[in-house]
Amino acid sequence: MEHLAPFHGVLVNANLRRLQLAWAGSITAEWGYAVALSVFAYHAGGATAVGVLMAVRMLSSALVAPFSSVLGDRHNRARVMISTDLIRAAALAGAGVAALAGAPAIVIYALAVLVAVVSTAFHPAQAALTPSLASKPEELTAANAVSSTIESVGTFAGPALGGLLLAATSTGVVFIVMATLFLWSAFFVWRIRTDAAPVPTPAAGHPPFLHQASAGIRTIVKEPNVRVIVGVYGCQTLVAGALRVFIVVMAFQLLDTGFSTRRRESGAWSERWRRS
Repeated sequence: MEHLAPFHGVLVNANLRRLQLAWAGSITAEWGYAVALSVFAYHAGGATAVGVLMAVRMLSSALVAPFSSVLGDRHNRARVMISTDLIRAAALAGAGVAALAGAPAIVIYALAVLVAVVSTAFHPAQAALTPSLASKPEELTAANAVSSTIESVGTFAGPALGGLLLAATSTGVVFIVMATLFLWSAFFVWRIRTDAAPVPTPAAGHPPFLHQASAGIRTIVKEPNVRVIVGVYGCQTLVAGALRVFIVVMAFQLLDTGFSTRRRESGAWSERWRRS
């Protein structure tokens, strides 16, 4: 019961409950479509395509993140989250339609990069919105604990759901299903009702946009301890990114999943040739 107490604290607050449901849809969709994207890239260009695509997505996100992360401080945070979800849903649905229609792989890659870049605005806005929805410190603590739990579950449930859908359907269908989860997220953010004061405009005291966006970089440069922490976390991220590529390669090469698919396709081709 002690471990479940944070969930109870979030459930009794309608706005926090909606925010966590939105976060659950967002994180599950992010990890779920990544599975189908990796498989699609492997079929299109092998391990090289998977690695290059992952690198482009991560580098693009890293370049944009300092700028997108401050949007929640300069605009209505709920609107930033809704806009992010709607753009991701449209891009991912477009990738699904393109995959089903047999469009060139570069189209799916471009839309996947767009989803990754736009996603960098969601979580900072969510984190900034959370304190304004909590009516007391205990609720804020509970919301942070539940958010971490949902993130952990989503990193497992998303790939599991994406893998099961991919086994039963196709890459395009997985993209479209994950797009609906982004719409789920947008719906629950839209349902949030708060009387919090609006975000002040730049004229009311905001620093210049570029100055605000580069504040984190300046801190890393000036503070040695921060540089160490960021460097260690960067190494961890580098290993995690490489592992995501290796997992796809192992699934097709070590587990022979690719061989069984090729064998079925070869058998079907032989049968058509014999009948003709």
